[in-house]
Amino acid sequence: MPPRHTPYHPANIAHGSIGAALATQHIQVDFAVIEQVASSQASTLIPKWLPNGKRQGNEWIALNPTRNDKSPGSFKINLSTGKWSDFACGDSGNDITSLYHYINGIGEYRDSMIALGHELGVGVSESTAPKPTNKSTIYAEPPTLWYFRQIKARLKPSKTWSYFNANGDEVSRVLRFEH
Repeated sequence: MPPRHTPYHPANIAHGSIGAALATQHIQVDFAVIEQVASSQASTLIPKWLPNGKRQGNEWIALNPTRNDKSPGSFKINLSTGKWSDFACGDSGNDITSLYHYINGIGEYRDSMIALGHELGVGVSESTAPKPTNKSTIYAEPPTLWYFRQIKARLKPSKTWSYFNANGDEVSRVLRFEH
């Protein structure tokens, strides 16, 4: 697990401090690599994450740290597949990465994968280069802008179509003018 003083420790991610750390970094996450490595180490990772449990056959039975669980028995994790379920409250997941996300209370799945990748030492690459943005401003040539303003001031369009990017920002507008 990353040291508690780093922004990648699950407790820090859960409380939102990762936002400041990620704002100046571009982080690439290889979900498949993290899942593969975590799955291959499930039998050692699960007891480390849930130290109050015990092995019973191919399952780890522990107290559920996300609720006020008083006695072990309802929270079970398959040590081979990572599939888990809390039969008392109905929470469940199909793999070890969803278990990590669940027990650490991290809001965004991607953030939990970053923390898990750091814990395992795989699947996360960072650069301090500015994070690429999708926003760009397109400036019209002055005569075009002047002409558009003249038309817009004198005429009312009969029909208007607005075009938006994935972020919901208007990127273009088409106006129909009729005589």
